[in-house]
This record gives sequence, structure tokens and C-alpha cells, in this order.
Amino acid sequence: MKNILFHKKHGAVHGMAAAMLVTAALALVFINSRLGMVEEMKVVCEDALVASTLAAAVINAEEYGRTENTVIDDYHKCYEDFKESLDQNLKLNDAGHSAYAGFFEGPIEAVDFIIYNVKEDVGTVQVMEGAGGNLSSVYEANLGSVSAPDGTLIEGTSVYSKIKFDVRFSNSRVIRADKDCCVDIKEN
Repeated sequence: MKNILFHKKHGAVHGMAAAMLVTAALALVFINSRLGMVEEMKVVCEDALVASTLAAAVINAEEYGRTENTVIDDYHKCYEDFKESLDQNLKLNDAGHSAYAGFFEGPIEAVDFIIYNVKEDVGTVQVMEGAGGNLSSVYEANLGSVSAPDGTLIEGTSVYSKIKFDVRFSNSRVIRADKDCCVDIKEN
């Protein structure tokens, strides 16, 4: 007499194993495609941030001609140029939302913007710090003693910027991220 509880159809185990393998393969394909998109958008975001920060670095030509110091003296104009370039590079609308909607979730915001004016003739660094377009402090320090928040030692006139945004990894998972860069004007 056959035991009905332990009787199986021929091939049922193979069908179940195949279904599990197909499900695992689909999950791996999804994860791999999302990781590929994250890597691609990381490069797009980095390139956009560096290009926008460099676009903002317009020096005072009169000061350069007189003292050969590379100096950015208008914080607000510098930030406006940065923001305009960032809006174009990341395809942002007036509310800060990107056209790359499959990746960026919500607005992209500039949270730090710092100008480091190096005056080599006197060995100082003038630091103009702000959050977004609001200048919050201006101070001077000795050349060689100042580093940007990303760890870059300030040796020449530089601009530092940092943006924050939410990244959509999947339908149910959103990750808070940030990206920053410091560009030395003379080196670029």
C-alpha cells in the first residue's frame, strides 16, 4: 500500500527548484541593474558637482593683475553661478527636483558652500563660509593650517561645495546621501 502523504509526482522537486532558481536570478538581475544605475548616477552627480563648482570660480581679475593673488571676492555671485550651473547639470526645476526622477527622490539641496581665498604674498587664507546662498562667517587663518570639510588641505584659492539628496534604491527603499567636492582653481 502506497503512503499518500509521502507520494510525489515525478519531476515536482525539479519544478520547485527551477522556480526558486528563476526567482533568485530575477532578484539578482534587479539588484545588479539598480547597482549599475547607482554607479552611473554617482559619476553623473560627481561630474555635475565638480563642473558646477568650477563654473562658480570666477576670480577678481583686477586683484590678480595687481598682486597675482587668485581671489574670489563676491560670495553671493559665486554661489549664484554655482547654483545655476548645478541646476543645468543635474536638470533641476525651480523646486530643486531633478529630471533624473528614477534616481533622485525629492529636491537636491546645496548645504555647504565655502570659498578659500589664498593670499600667498601674506601667507593667509580668507575663508567665506555659508550654507547654500547665505554667507554665515568670514575669517582668516594661516596658510597651511586650513582644510576643507572633505579633508583637502587648502594650498591655493579653492571652492568647496556639498549637496544632499535622497536616492531611490527600490520602490520601498530611499537612502539619504550627500556628495561634496573641493576644487583648487589653479590646478584646474
